[in-house]
Amino acid sequence: MNIKYIFFGYANYMKVANNSILNNENTIYYMPNEFRGIRCIVYYLFIWAVKYRLTSFIPYVLYEYLFCLKELKKTDCIFFIFYEQSIGAIEKGILRRLRKTFLNSKFVFIFTNTLVSGVNKKQLDFIRNNRAIYDLVTTFNETDAEDNNFFYYDQVYSDIYAHDYKGIKSDVCFCGLDKGRKKLIEAIQNRLEKYGINCDFNIGTPEHKIPHEFITAKTAMTDCILEVLVDTSQPGSSLRVAEAIANKKKLLTNNPFIKNKPYFNTCQFSYFSSPEDIDIEFIKRKLDDSQFVDPEIVSPERFLNFLRDTLS
Repeated sequence: MNIKYIFFGYANYMKVANNSILNNENTIYYMPNEFRGIRCIVYYLFIWAVKYRLTSFIPYVLYEYLFCLKELKKTDCIFFIFYEQSIGAIEKGILRRLRKTFLNSKFVFIFTNTLVSGVNKKQLDFIRNNRAIYDLVTTFNETDAEDNNFFYYDQVYSDIYAHDYKGIKSDVCFCGLDKGRKKLIEAIQNRLEKYGINCDFNIGTPEHKIPHEFITAKTAMTDCILEVLVDTSQPGSSLRVAEAIANKKKLLTNNPFIKNKPYFNTCQFSYFSSPEDIDIEFIKRKLDDSQFVDPEIVSPERFLNFLRDTLS
């Protein structure tokens, strides 16, 4: 059977996370910031129409042009994979037309933020009112999955090929927005540096965000990734966990739920509740390959196989 997996992305990190499948002949990945010329104009036309709730006035042929859908009509089965803020993900008219055009298609919706954050309220309302449109709705947060009858599927990530990067190696690396955790991160850095730990901590702001390419390079050049969650009452893991698993890095985290994960082991993962109880020896310890979790558990290929086996 001729199967295609069509991803509708909206943020740079998603493409990095799915890097290992981008060259697969059965995978097509669309990123808005890569549109050029007329396609770029059409994309911003859709952005404008969505903002003012005027998508019903935009001809479907433009959406078809934007995502080269005519080229897919001879495909036996298509998995349309929408991240929560993808263009068209909550546009009923577009989704119904897609379903009508591609009779054997499967629609997958992925929540990329926790529901408690509130940034996806519009998307959540749409899913609750139009659940039948999607064949599968997934989230990386167990609580959100259980409360809303979504399917729980943890984060995915790809090997970033560390040999492609050069620079000063660090013992521990952090890259992320402040989000009210700057003082805690600085306290962690102060304690670690007292023990001779080489820290590479990078804290961004909403006005000065850290490019994901920068994060990728820093991840490649460290032995241990620091994860600092703002809300430690939520069981879902951040992308830092998937990064650590995919790239065989240690993870230092304040997420108490990490110890309940099926992949948890004390060699690769270490929990702390405050800067004072961070295990310094865990950071200094060197690991061999046998002590790391199998990266296959977060691989994008595994996710595609899951979709095929679940929905075909």
